[in-house]
Amino acid sequence: MYKVEIKKSARKQLEEIPLTHRQIIANKINELANEPIQKDAIPLSGYKNIYRIRYSFYRIVYQVEKDVLLVEVIRIAHRKDVYRKLDF
Repeated sequence: MYKVEIKKSARKQLEEIPLTHRQIIANKINELANEPIQKDAIPLSGYKNIYRIRYSFYRIVYQVEKDVLLVEVIRIAHRKDVYRKLDF
């Protein structure tokens, strides 16, 4: 089982999402502990071990560190904004 951490900036982004969507996104994040690379996870090109999963209009971008069993959620945002200024 992986440990899931959410960056402070991603946590703020999650708080800005409407409550109905926020609860489902939080559940999807919790599921990453059991299966970090889910069947609908897409690796981001140009980045190593960085994936994204989607829910409705939102994207969850996260990094998987297999050697230490860690999933770090990097960004949670609307699909039109999520890929702007990726800095990891």
